[in-house]
Formats: sequence, C-alpha cells, structure tokens
Amino acid sequence: MKVLFGNQRDRAKMIDPALLKPIADELHATLIESNYMDSARSNAAAHLATAKSLGYDKVAPIDILDAEKEIAIPVHNGYHLRNFITGSHLADYDTLVSIVRFKGHNLQRYIGATKNLSIWLGTARGACQVHSAGVVTDYYHPSSPKGTSESMADAVSAALDYKKGRWVFINIINALKPVDGCRGTADRPDLGIVASTDPIAADRAALDIVYGLTSDPELRKEWEREHSVDVLDYAERKGLGSKAYRLQKID
Repeated sequence: MKVLFGNQRDRAKMIDPALLKPIADELHATLIESNYMDSARSNAAAHLATAKSLGYDKVAPIDILDAEKEIAIPVHNGYHLRNFITGSHLADYDTLVSIVRFKGHNLQRYIGATKNLSIWLGTARGACQVHSAGVVTDYYHPSSPKGTSESMADAVSAALDYKKGRWVFINIINALKPVDGCRGTADRPDLGIVASTDPIAADRAALDIVYGLTSDPELRKEWEREHSVDVLDYAERKGLGSKAYRLQKID
C-alpha cells in the first residue's frame, strides 16, 4: 500500500493509521513510501523512526523504497521527463494500492492519486525532477505551475507503465479544516471514500465531491485554478485515465 507517513508537524493532515489497519490486514499488505527532502524523512532510518512515532508500524510492515538504492523508470513520450527516479524496492511488488487522505484546500496542489504516484513515489531526487520539470535532481528548483503539472503526469505514466494493470486507487475524503485562504471555504465534513482502478477518475470524482460543496460555478473554477487541477488534463491527454466517471455507491 503506497501511503504518505508525513511528519509530526503535519500529523493532523495525515491518514489516521487506524483507518488503514482493516484493509492492510485483509490484503496482508506492506506500507511503502520513499524518502523525501525534510529531515524527518531524508533517509531510511529517520523516515522509519518517524513512521513508527506516528503509529504506522502498528498497521503493517513498513518498507522505505529507496532504503538501498534508486532506480530510474522510463517515461514514454513525456512532456518533460525521460525517466522518473524512485526506490529500487518498487520492483518487489506485484500489486499496489495507492491510498491517500484527499486534500483540496490545504496546499497549492490538491492531494490525491496523481501526487501519490509522482512527487511522493519519487525519491528526493525524483521529487526534484518533477518540481523542476526535469531540469535538476539534486535540489528543489520550482518550474512553472504548468511545467510541474505536466511533469507530474509524466511521473504518473512511468508508475502506471512500470506496474501495468497492477494499481488500485483509494481517496479518503474525511473531515479536514481548509487552511489555504480561498474565499468561500468552510470546514469539510466526512464525505466518504472513492476507489477506482483509474487514478484520473478517482481524483476527478474526489475533486467534484469536495469542490461541489459550493453552488457557485465561478467560485468552483477559482478553487480549481488555485489548486492546480490541470494535472488531470495533462494526464488524460497522455491516456492515463479519464476524467469521465460513473459513481457506484457501495453500502
């Protein structure tokens, strides 16, 4: 199960480990994640200690994908990237479940399956690739918002191609206080869980549910512009999925 452990500072924004336990038990899962640029997750030992301090070790075994080395997986017909850097342990898994706490009003870029398969699946160097639209791998160098969105789509395509037909995507849309300053936002209630084998449909459905909390079409467009929803357009153009979907309620 590809998750984000986060750190103590952002603990309130992360998935409650208790929500992961039932599905992890059912799947006999391992929780997988890559190192990142902050000190709490900059190396495997620190990252594992952080995950344990947050209670994720009580859910399932934990594997830091780049604990040993990195691999560069190919990007076909990329907007900017020719390859995407992730951890070598990704090769060890045949079936993968992306599971995230969906966020639409907390960071500039909404958080869903596309981020979990790009910036968060990449190692620190892979994240730098995406942020910089392939310009650098050794330090954070932001590209234009369009360049970053296109590069996220490139990384998602690499992940999907590398484990073709072996991904499932789950977005948990539970109560979260908006902190982005967008006008018209309010505390979000528990809204449910979206699951799909299509990452673009899963994210589009979650976005529609969250941004559908307003009946003002102009305000909704403003929210979508603010949170870089355009990554779904670039991903759809690459054939990674469809923004069209049909919701089927499961009780």
